[in-house]
Amino acid sequence: MSKLNSLDAVSFFIKRHVFTWMIMAALVFFGLVSYSQLGVSEFPDVDFPVVSIQVTWEGASPELMEVQVVTAIEDAVSSVEGITNVYAVARNQQASISVEFALDKNIDAAVQEVQSAIARAQRLLPREIDPPIVRKSNPEDRPIMWLTITSETHSREDLMRLVRDKIKPQFSMITGVSEVMLGGFSSPAILVRPNPEKLKRLNFSANDVVATLTQEHVELPSGRLESPTQEWGLRTFGEAQTLDQLRQLPIIRRGGAPNYKRITLGDITDVEVGLENTRFRARAMQTSAIGLGFRKQRNSNAVSVGAAVTEKMALIQEQFKDEIEIGVNFDSTAYIKDSIHEMLFTLIFAAILTSLVCWVFLGQWGITINVVLAIPTAIIGTFSVLHMMGYTMNTFTLLALSLAIGIVVDDAIMVLENIMRHLKMGKSPFKAAHEGTREIFFAVISTTTVLLAIFLPVIYLQGIIGAYLLQFGVTLCAAVALSSVEALTLTPMRCAGLLKARQEDHHTFIDKGMDWLASRYHDCLAKVLTWRWVTLMVTVLLIAGIGMAAKGIRQEFIPYQDSNRIMVMLRAPLGISIEVMDEKFKEVEAIIAEEPDLSRYFGFVGGGDTNTGRIFIQLKTKADRSKNAAGDLRGQREIADELRAKFKGLTGIMAIVQDNANRAFMDRRGYPIEVSIRGPEWGGLATSAEALQAYMNTLPSLVDTETDYREGLPEIQIIPDRHAAAQHGVSVVDINKTVQTMMGGAIAGKYTLDGYRYDIRVWLAPKARANKAQILELQVRNNRGEMVPLSKLVTLQETKTVQSINRENKERAITLTANLAKNASQAQAMSDIRRFTEENLPKGYHAVFSGTTAAFTDTFQQLLLALGLGVVAAYMILAAQFNSFLRPLVILSAVPFSLVGAVVVLKWADQSLNLFSMIGLILVVGLALKNAIVLVDFTVQRERDGESQKTALLTACPLRLRPVLMTTLATIAGALPAAMAWGPGAESRIPMALAVIGGVGIAMLFSLIVVPVLYSLMIPKWKK
Repeated sequence: MSKLNSLDAVSFFIKRHVFTWMIMAALVFFGLVSYSQLGVSEFPDVDFPVVSIQVTWEGASPELMEVQVVTAIEDAVSSVEGITNVYAVARNQQASISVEFALDKNIDAAVQEVQSAIARAQRLLPREIDPPIVRKSNPEDRPIMWLTITSETHSREDLMRLVRDKIKPQFSMITGVSEVMLGGFSSPAILVRPNPEKLKRLNFSANDVVATLTQEHVELPSGRLESPTQEWGLRTFGEAQTLDQLRQLPIIRRGGAPNYKRITLGDITDVEVGLENTRFRARAMQTSAIGLGFRKQRNSNAVSVGAAVTEKMALIQEQFKDEIEIGVNFDSTAYIKDSIHEMLFTLIFAAILTSLVCWVFLGQWGITINVVLAIPTAIIGTFSVLHMMGYTMNTFTLLALSLAIGIVVDDAIMVLENIMRHLKMGKSPFKAAHEGTREIFFAVISTTTVLLAIFLPVIYLQGIIGAYLLQFGVTLCAAVALSSVEALTLTPMRCAGLLKARQEDHHTFIDKGMDWLASRYHDCLAKVLTWRWVTLMVTVLLIAGIGMAAKGIRQEFIPYQDSNRIMVMLRAPLGISIEVMDEKFKEVEAIIAEEPDLSRYFGFVGGGDTNTGRIFIQLKTKADRSKNAAGDLRGQREIADELRAKFKGLTGIMAIVQDNANRAFMDRRGYPIEVSIRGPEWGGLATSAEALQAYMNTLPSLVDTETDYREGLPEIQIIPDRHAAAQHGVSVVDINKTVQTMMGGAIAGKYTLDGYRYDIRVWLAPKARANKAQILELQVRNNRGEMVPLSKLVTLQETKTVQSINRENKERAITLTANLAKNASQAQAMSDIRRFTEENLPKGYHAVFSGTTAAFTDTFQQLLLALGLGVVAAYMILAAQFNSFLRPLVILSAVPFSLVGAVVVLKWADQSLNLFSMIGLILVVGLALKNAIVLVDFTVQRERDGESQKTALLTACPLRLRPVLMTTLATIAGALPAAMAWGPGAESRIPMALAVIGGVGIAMLFSLIVVPVLYSLMIPKWKK
């Protein structure tokens, strides 16, 4: 059997035209089916390699949480394989530990290993803590929507019960919803409030109350009764069935001894239905509210989930129309939907522009359609690849497709243009298709392979950015590969069947214009080949001058994006009560409510720290906003700056506006600037952090500089007098338990109400724990059964402490954060901070960039590495294909022209060098090489046919001018809609598109001159 060569393959697809048409039909049909089943999200669904551990210990101070909980868990999880960083925060009553893993770590396995490590260390943890909550964390797992529920008829307690028991379960059943979070929610509970006066008069202690509930209010399995013919289940009703029955529980023991006098729980306590935590308040549109946040399932369609939530919301509103009011206060799916629609419009617009470019050069719509058919074949066919890979339609996949529009027609243009050239020679359409495709076959394979080689290293980038770019790289490579297949199979088949033979003397206006342009290019090329070294020197000087003009371009991780969302962080003085914080919250609300472009907002304060809070602001879409003094529609940054200025007039509370762009890529704070000072002593850390913050405040590139170090939290230390306690027969543990139960609360059982289980919490009423004197009035039972007041056993000491203790990789740390000012360079700000810390930090202390700031450095290093690896891979492939060490170097000379051109256009357009524009730079390198390959490949063919080197260059390069111009302008036309984007998500598309336009355009201009010159200088004359 004869060996299948390029001519055999082309002949097969031309002759079997029905088979070839079915290939195209299959790609389009199954692509459309896959498109209908693709999920939609803002960013790729990537397992973020972070495991979060949450621990609660009622009444514990930050120092106690650090010493007894955090350090033990840190030591336990450090044995788990694959850990890269451990971050921990110890707060009042709470601790959170974030364990970051290498991206190749299976996150589900990591969760199991962390859980096992904590279980092994359980004996080292205090018995009183709540079971640690371990879960994986991911930016995509953040709520995609926030609803708020308000009521004018229900009390706060009843509203909490209604939301938890009746409303949340209905939302949880929605397909695609993985979790429904509750914001500003406090679990309903049965509160048993001991009366200190009655306890004292009747000689009871708090422990007696707890013991009564644990012994008299309990229901255990009772087994079954069996007879030879029947069986009965047994149930002992040991629990109180009503609150009155709970109040009537007899207290049969006093201090462990029998109590013969009938005294009930209601005689010494107040029993009521209330809330576990009243230190958490939420508000929406100046009304007290409860928030419901919705997380979507992996790879599900965020837009569909949002629509289902909205539909269910309407049904629930109708169900409880006289009781509650539900509103959408935050909806990222609207932005996602608008952004995806905008990108799809860009995709279609790019296809139209590309078609027009092809028509201008080809002159006939029939021929143009032959080229344009490559777009649906490659683009729609790529949807099948996305579906098979489990990807979604998101920013990265659609960016790849929008940029691929101009690329996928390149191969078809080269094939069709060469077929048309052979057709003009008088050949039949069949023969022209055969010989024209055969002649260009090698060049198409080379350009496709090189483009894949340039971008494939992106697939192997590490970290979360590498995972995101994986979908971009796979999408682009799939589209390019399909376009190559289409160009070598479907295009020649369509040409052979649909084109008509053309006469040699038939020339259109475009043909005449291209002939004139090719003639001028021939004359110019002849001159530069005569003055080769001068041409090279002028080129180098010109490129150097252009490169110097682009010096100082801004560098940042992610450009600021107008997402219709603003987040405000609230911070008040330490020790402020939740009631005062709630009033301060209302002052911030009043400012936000005056914003004319406000849609809705939702916020909450309190929780772990009563002096902190957060507000999510949803703005109107940009098209619906008001205009500023200049007559332009107000942008999100402009609105944020105006709010920032108004917030400065607040007293007693600080409101900080945060840029949300980076939060999608990181699981931590998400500020553009994050730097932590680490060291051994708090004193040195605090001093160093204060000096760094003062310096950062002087930098014009930064705004909203903040630190997570807060000292001055009021604390009352209860110091046992051990000698006095021993004399009175009281142990320190009894003192601790009494204070913990009465002041911090103790869970003493469960109570069933309306089919739901509630905690029974023993806890003094707020008015009974309002001042420190009430602590000394508490009584504890000694070993002789006597009640002893704490005033005889302890002393109280007021002091100041820290609000939270932060640790990074087992070191105490203080983290400073900041937003970037408008048009500021993130790289320059980082450089200034790095220089200051190197010069001013004392010995033993060091600064570490973290969060998105660290990701910025790491991402740029990896993208530059990917670019270098791509160039090396391209050289290897070209060397193998051309069987030459020098010809690939001639082709690679287009690389510096493309990079300089891209950076110059970015500088001219006042765009930054960021993640998206860096991807554009990598793409530009591959595109620039395509034109150089075409020039070199045809020159080699001419030399093989016997022409001299100079004659081959003067023949081949003008001959290839038309396809070079067509492919370049088609690529520019495909990127132009993204460069002119205005709608949602435009900030990420513009720099990438501009990089492509500038890089490809400049590279083409220089490649047409420099590549032939270098070829004549570097490549030996052809020898047969």
